[in-house]
Amino acid sequence: MTKKVLFLLCGPSGAGKSSWCRRQAEFFEESGNYAYISRDKVRFSVVKENEDYFSHEDEVFEKFIQKVNRAVYDVNTTYIMVDATHLTQRSRNKTLDRLDLNDEVAIVPVDFNIDADICISQNEQRKGTRGYVPQSVIRRMAAQYQQPTYDEKYKYSYIITIADKECD
Repeated sequence: MTKKVLFLLCGPSGAGKSSWCRRQAEFFEESGNYAYISRDKVRFSVVKENEDYFSHEDEVFEKFIQKVNRAVYDVNTTYIMVDATHLTQRSRNKTLDRLDLNDEVAIVPVDFNIDADICISQNEQRKGTRGYVPQSVIRRMAAQYQQPTYDEKYKYSYIITIADKECD
């Protein structure tokens, strides 16, 4: 019997992943305890304002994984939202390989298959903040994006697909 659900968000910057998490949190607050772990929030707690975005990548990843594993271990947490791009099967595996998962944790990728132009438009709302991503990076991410499938290394309970619409 599954006791926890780990939502593994997947998609380019600007696709609406964090906004989706905020909307789900309202439901999860009523139906059970949840954890929201954002790689960007971890990054911005480590990387200073004037430092390169990727300057502490190993430390950011380690802290991100620690936070997710704490949520997995927490007996009071039912829903875990893991907010990062997870653009490829390899990047999804990199995260999942480091988690202490068992059969009681259902892995549910949330596939944000959103057109690059929509991602760029939504990203414009972040202009002037640390979260803003250059358009060329979003286009590259969208081109590299591989939708999660049931044929990947990890057994997914479901795959939720959000496509062809603005998510904010």
